[in-house]
Amino acid sequence: MLQSFYFLLIEVINICLNKKHFSFQRTLTVVKQLLVIGIMFIETDLGVENLGSLIELVNKHNISSYDALYLLLAKEKKCKLLTFDDQLLKIKDLTTLLSDLKI
Repeated sequence: MLQSFYFLLIEVINICLNKKHFSFQRTLTVVKQLLVIGIMFIETDLGVENLGSLIELVNKHNISSYDALYLLLAKEKKCKLLTFDDQLLKIKDLTTLLSDLKI
């Protein structure tokens, strides 16, 4: 089962409205579709005590703090982050491509 932080939806909203310039209605449709395609959206209790790990990932791999949060979630859930991002795919122990999934 695919899992993601709830803030994936916030990122999608930002991209739809600010980068793709979608209308409110089209953005809402995209978000509603994400809610029903089988992704289990989870809350996280990654707090202040995890900031050191987050900073370490950002610094070591030259990635955004958002990406580092997703990697921390993958590590916490003992799974891999599904991504198409070339920079993240260099972190082989925590990431995978969709085509590499064994379903």
